[in-house]
Amino acid sequence: MTRKPRRETPSKRVSDRARDTDRDLERDLDRALRFGADRLCLWCLCGSLRCRRARACRGDVQACSGRIVTWLKAIEAERRARPGFSEIEDLVKTPADLRAYRLWRRALGDKGYATGD
Repeated sequence: MTRKPRRETPSKRVSDRARDTDRDLERDLDRALRFGADRLCLWCLCGSLRCRRARACRGDVQACSGRIVTWLKAIEAERRARPGFSEIEDLVKTPADLRAYRLWRRALGDKGYATGD
């Protein structure tokens, strides 16, 4: 005598589909993070020999992506703390300050800067 297979309840089918959807989302997230990590060359910052040898992410891509968030925050904080040349130019008000600023830029060796005295 053979047993009939148990019928799945509708709630079990829904939970299986939800689990499959979660796996698909996780896989898509990993794929997108790995693509971004490879384009940003995060393997250079990684301590894993496997990643550095392959010159691509070969480990936990979510952990590596978490590290880059810290780097990006530090870069953004530095950018805010030290204004760029265009932001400095906006602060220069008088002709004397403008001449001093242009002399300073020339002293820095900024070849692409047009003086326009």
